[in-house]
Amino acid sequence: MALKRQQKPEWLCRKCPSGRGSLCGALMRGETEEQCPVRQISHSAAPDEVIYSRQAPADDVFAVCQGWALRFVQLSDGRRQNLAVLLPGDLCIAALFHERLHFSVEAITELRITRFSCADVKKRVLGNARMLELLGKACAAEQRDIDERAVDLGRRTAEERVMGLMLSLVNRISGHRLLPNQHHAFPLLQRHIADLTGLTHVHVSRVMAEFRNAGIMTLSKGLLTIANPTEVEKIARLT
Repeated sequence: MALKRQQKPEWLCRKCPSGRGSLCGALMRGETEEQCPVRQISHSAAPDEVIYSRQAPADDVFAVCQGWALRFVQLSDGRRQNLAVLLPGDLCIAALFHERLHFSVEAITELRITRFSCADVKKRVLGNARMLELLGKACAAEQRDIDERAVDLGRRTAEERVMGLMLSLVNRISGHRLLPNQHHAFPLLQRHIADLTGLTHVHVSRVMAEFRNAGIMTLSKGLLTIANPTEVEKIARLT
């Protein structure tokens, strides 16, 4: 792994968007490593670095503190499927239930994560009814995302897939109702979007050009601008 341990980490738990109502927030509560109920170690990675590799031993659970990352599977012939976008507050819990990872994780931007020992997390969760409930909710949310992706790939058009992905990510990072001509930091490239939606890079480029020409949204140099929120929601057809 290309992770660099932070010698004097700045704990960002109180500023983390996961808050107190999630499993990540509950695990990371505390101002210092010593005060935190579950021991945590802070690491950083540079853009495009693979920080976890498929089939690596699943020794820890990690949470994203800053930056964007992608969870993905790459086939032996080089073809790749991006499974999920990881944003600040997201907790990757698959290691709790598997001896080896079935996916890889790549940093998209400068990335800060916190790693928890699987043994510590299991001890903390299994001995606390509230923590067990939060774990169940996290698993249910992940399953819903998987189901939505299956619907996207099986039934939605290319335009609906791309717009649905963009809208879901904007909703996650903004946390409030979309406003016309509002700007959002959006570091995903068209190749990332293609590998998330099961489309080719060329097809995604064509779809994004259609959105731009129609005055609906533009994505340029890491900045997403939604000009027509009503049309965005109409095209996405989220259920």
